[in-house]
Amino acid sequence: MVSAGMNQVMFSLLSLISVGTLLLSFVMLGSRQLQSYIVSFAAQAWLVAFVSLMLGIHFSSVAFYSVAFVSAILRGIILPILFYQIYKRAMIHRENHVLIQIGKGLVIGVVLVIFSMVISVSLLKQMQDFTILSTLALIITFSIMLIGFLMLVTRHLALSKIIALLMIENGLFLGGQLLVQSAEIFISLIVIFDVLIAVISFQILAGYLMEQVGDSDNRLLKKLVG
Repeated sequence: MVSAGMNQVMFSLLSLISVGTLLLSFVMLGSRQLQSYIVSFAAQAWLVAFVSLMLGIHFSSVAFYSVAFVSAILRGIILPILFYQIYKRAMIHRENHVLIQIGKGLVIGVVLVIFSMVISVSLLKQMQDFTILSTLALIITFSIMLIGFLMLVTRHLALSKIIALLMIENGLFLGGQLLVQSAEIFISLIVIFDVLIAVISFQILAGYLMEQVGDSDNRLLKKLVG
């Protein structure tokens, strides 16, 4: 596992950052404001990129340095800027109708974390070389993914759903770095999942266009109504 041979300072920082990514998921879950989603997602992306940087330092790995750079630029800067441009142009800046109220959603989120703890401990007990960091990484990965799926179900705006998908990816991104020993295998898995996220995001946007204008052709959005 990644924590083998890791000094106490590196271990503490990685653990603290991992917990921070989970807390940012709760920030998104406990908000209806689209701007809060964008800021929290950007902060979460920067934390995940910082994990890549620290692992690059620990392993002296150019692959992890590259992952950190690409993640920081793409997820930490480019995507939040694009989301903010969409936010400024949108007529609606908050989720007015959610399937589950915020308070109940946060309680469900805590339950999902407890469920993730039980599942993670059960899985890792079957392994010979699991560590505290690998246990924490698996718990937080499952928790962020489940919270992301919860947001995907309970939010209605297209932008909210796309950010929820990317939150799930951040969870997998974080866990993959801390659990997968080979940087090459990790990068391959992330590329595959990025393609999947892109396909699903386009599907969500197409569905949004169909709902708003009755067609998936975005040229119809340029026509005046009324």
